[in-house]
Amino acid sequence: MKIKYFSVLLIVSFFLLFSCGQKPKENNQVLVEQIDTKFFVDNVAKIDNETLTYIGNKPTVVDFYASWCGPCKMLSPIMEKLSKKYEGKVNFYKIDVDESLDLANTLKIKAIPTLIFFKDSSSAPVIIEGFMSETELEHYISSNLLK
Repeated sequence: MKIKYFSVLLIVSFFLLFSCGQKPKENNQVLVEQIDTKFFVDNVAKIDNETLTYIGNKPTVVDFYASWCGPCKMLSPIMEKLSKKYEGKVNFYKIDVDESLDLANTLKIKAIPTLIFFKDSSSAPVIIEGFMSETELEHYISSNLLK
């Protein structure tokens, strides 16, 4: 009887130990895609004499950032949050200026973060330097890119 009781207790303890406290897996899909110079010129915008011509298929936000930049780190979760909100409506990309120095120099990126907004192929891109709060960024997207 003792062995049976001990075996049941051991089995129950084992299941409790390995089943309790585990969270269900969340969908941690990253919607802000890290891109490089080649992807940018092949899929986002052609560069001709420092003029950008948008070649994408829906409104796009491109964040030029650096991993060591404080304001860039503050902008990153905002971009992730808004990319989920506008999933399927707006493309969100980020480009590390240290890894794509050639593109940053060609586009004369002088401050980071720098955001480039592309509405469509008939509209000129808008470049905004510096940090934007979630409210400011969301307002800009809804008022300018999606109208």
